[in-house]
Amino acid sequence: MSSKPEKVGLLAAVQSTPSVAKEAETQDKEKAFEKEILSNIIKHEGGYQNHKEDKKGNTNSKGERVGTNWGISAPVYEQYIGKPPTVEDMKNMPKEHALEIYRKKYIEPVEKVYGFSPDHPAYKQVVDMGVNHSPQAVASMIQRATGAKVDGIAGPLTRASVGKIDPEVLNDLLVDKRRDYYEQLMRSNPDFEKYRKGWLKRAESFR
Repeated sequence: MSSKPEKVGLLAAVQSTPSVAKEAETQDKEKAFEKEILSNIIKHEGGYQNHKEDKKGNTNSKGERVGTNWGISAPVYEQYIGKPPTVEDMKNMPKEHALEIYRKKYIEPVEKVYGFSPDHPAYKQVVDMGVNHSPQAVASMIQRATGAKVDGIAGPLTRASVGKIDPEVLNDLLVDKRRDYYEQLMRSNPDFEKYRKGWLKRAESFR
């Protein structure tokens, strides 16, 4: 019986080893990168909070003020668990739930929705913007930074505009637009003034 098939199979296995190793290395880097982003978000957002000013974020579909945890709002967590969360649900939210929500809802859409690839200097900041601001606000800030039409909707023109500006410059412009956004919030509601230091520090941490 000929041994050629066995040799061919062995040769193919040897030849595929570098590509498998390279793929594994790439996956490890992606996981480390994602872990870094998630850790940064958790650092900024902290644990359970129930601020009266954050009515939308704190309130479930029953109109009950139940708070937020790990930066995850009551409506978002309600969608995740499939029922209106209670105060206890929010307080006891497993960190793993928050990380999965961040991964699916805020990290994965950044490239598809806003046009920022993972190697873009502003990628981490745009993830953080998605967590901290509404989708309309994020789109508007990107549009103001890139000079695109400001309509709060991230469409093809908005994504195309991202590639027309030097990446480092765009990252700094987004920091500026976030500062402007926070200032506008504080002007519209003086109660938000107590968050000034933390908000501006958060924005500047990405410069």
